[in-house]
Amino acid sequence: MTSQQSPQVNGLQRAKHFWRNFSRRLPRLRPPEFATFWNGPLDSLTYSCLASFPYYGARLRLYTYAADIDVPDGVEIADARSICRDETLVGRYIADGRVSDAKFSNLFRYEMIQQTGSCWVDTDIICLRKPDFSNEAFVFGRQLDPSDASSINNAVLKLPKDHRIVADLVDRAKASVDLDQLWGVIGPTLLTEMTKVHGLDAQARDIPHFYPIVFDHFWKPLLPDYRRAVDKATHDATFLHLWHEFFRRSSYDKSACAPVGSFFHDMCRRVGTFDRFSHVYEAGELRTVLSGWIRDDADRETDTGVTDLK
Repeated sequence: MTSQQSPQVNGLQRAKHFWRNFSRRLPRLRPPEFATFWNGPLDSLTYSCLASFPYYGARLRLYTYAADIDVPDGVEIADARSICRDETLVGRYIADGRVSDAKFSNLFRYEMIQQTGSCWVDTDIICLRKPDFSNEAFVFGRQLDPSDASSINNAVLKLPKDHRIVADLVDRAKASVDLDQLWGVIGPTLLTEMTKVHGLDAQARDIPHFYPIVFDHFWKPLLPDYRRAVDKATHDATFLHLWHEFFRRSSYDKSACAPVGSFFHDMCRRVGTFDRFSHVYEAGELRTVLSGWIRDDADRETDTGVTDLK
């Protein structure tokens, strides 16, 4: 090795040295109650969801393969290699014909639970109040009617790390590498199946606890017309799932904050992340963007008493 190295090589070595030292300290750290994973830089919308956890006093750890990632104050960073050493697996999980970080995160969450026992939360989960699952062994909830094959979602998931269901989830997720499968096959569909196999499906919390807004109404927290409906739906909820996959499918711009008067807009103001957005959608503009998805206007209020920021 020569004494003269490129800045890129030196930077890579410094990053690797940082993560090695950080990883050595991890076993001595008390595992947080909540943990999640993210690949790449954080968009403003995801950043805001993460910020909601420390806002309510919930300890959250973000696992990542990135050496430099900007996270909200109070969110811990951890090297994802401490859970899954082979970061090439991120690009080998495929859903509906495309590489899916979300599908890989199913493997990661099952392995994280197996190693740490922490409660997993997706990065599109908004914390609505201080949760405390420290004395509960099983934490997961329904997103759909019990008769549905994907009834139980794994966006919020805590399991005893030595329970056989965890090993089965890990094995099934590992077997899906390089396979092009439908969205959710090793997520809600697998968890619903495995909870039945292990006689745990009765442990699932009812829909309003974690998924008070169903996925095909993902747009309601974004529009001021539905503010009262969302407030009512989330009144007793611990979390709100934003369904990021549908943000992607609908072409929602995550660098833009939702319109003034919407549930999400006020949440960003509350947790202090509003200034991270490049601009704010106007209500009419966003309704046009989401027009192909808005199917139920029963909860719409035409007089919200708010105006758009200019």
